Amino acid sequence: MMNNNLPLVSIITPSFNQGKFIRETIESVLKQDYMKLEHIVIDGGSSDETLQILKEYSNLDSRFRFVSEPDNGQSHAINKGIKLAKGEVIGWLNSDDTYLPGAVNHVVNGLLQNPKWLMVYGSANITNVNNEIISKFVARRVRLNDLFTSCPICQPAVFLRKKTLNELGGIDESLDFCMDYDLWIRIAIRGYEMGNLNVFLANSRYYP
Repeated sequence: MMNNNLPLVSIITPSFNQGKFIRETIESVLKQDYMKLEHIVIDGGSSDETLQILKEYSNLDSRFRFVSEPDNGQSHAINKGIKLAKGEVIGWLNSDDTYLPGAVNHVVNGLLQNPKWLMVYGSANITNVNNEIISKFVARRVRLNDLFTSCPICQPAVFLRKKTLNELGGIDESLDFCMDYDLWIRIAIRGYEMGNLNVFLANSRYYP
């Protein structure tokens, strides 16, 4: 899909010493059939092979860019990426997770058909260290009350309008974990519409 009227989608990846996974993550973004995207990796100053891989892709594809410098953790890295992002739509993909083919296309179609949606999400595969499927995380419609007891949304399968993130002040940098869960709650409390696409968008890698 390529049309000048379509929104630019910015994918932000926080990264630190995940060289064994990050190539697969980057490939899953750049091989999407939605071409109007950019991929920004915010690296915390990795000491493994990550930097070599990031330099390789920055030379291969103009849609890819990265920053590598010490930061204050993944929440800080994501917020740095949001500030650098030029897109109207933001995806947040960790450096060990991957998108499924067609994911970004599904997201853009959903947002164009539902202008009131400020956040959109889908289902995800839970995969092992080799990215082999071990279970399914099936998305369902979420209400605010649901978020008081559990987190029924899988983070790599979420996309947001950038204006939403700006209004909320981005990710809470005081949180090292569950910053995604906190974000869903803040979105729901404001009454922002969250749309479920009912399709699988991503692989979320679980490993020791």
